[in-house]
Amino acid sequence: MPLLQHALTRYWSILQQQHSVLGVFTSARSEEEEAFNFSERALCLGMSVGCTWISVYSKARNSASSEEYGYYVDSMICAVGAGILNFGIGKSMVRYILKKDWDQSKGFKGQSSLIASAWASILSFGSLAHLVNFCITRPTEISSKLVEKWAHSVLMHILVVEPLNIALSATLAGCGRRIWKSILGLFTTPSEGQEDLERPLLK
Repeated sequence: MPLLQHALTRYWSILQQQHSVLGVFTSARSEEEEAFNFSERALCLGMSVGCTWISVYSKARNSASSEEYGYYVDSMICAVGAGILNFGIGKSMVRYILKKDWDQSKGFKGQSSLIASAWASILSFGSLAHLVNFCITRPTEISSKLVEKWAHSVLMHILVVEPLNIALSATLAGCGRRIWKSILGLFTTPSEGQEDLERPLLK
């Protein structure tokens, strides 16, 4: 039980730092200056939400209805698709660069930070503009259904897909560290001080 409690506490701590929504609130409440600050976390959240809209809209263009899978299953498919799209458009790379706090640097690092921020802004605000334009130009009965599907997919992504992805990444990282330590232990020898301690005092 204490082991489970420790694991859950550690997982919650990781969620507060890595989850797109919780990370924004954690950064907003923090009094210390962070390399990955509030505005940069908000941009990454915007990328996630934007990718979800792109996934929902693309699926709606390529299929007549969601009756084939069921409404909530279809929302989950869109949420997973958004997660894959996030990876494909480079959200992980953008997040990696923004976490490095290169915005005040010159040369390649500074340019990389500028490009990452610009790309995140274009995707976030571009998808929002497309969503607004879709709602304005399409009949209400069509746009309302798609916006509702988008909202459900965003919730699925935030509440299910992303926490599971973070849990899987943390688990694999922990297993990888244990395996690496075990491998290193096979090739390392005890230090000279340890050998003296392990040597019996009387023969």
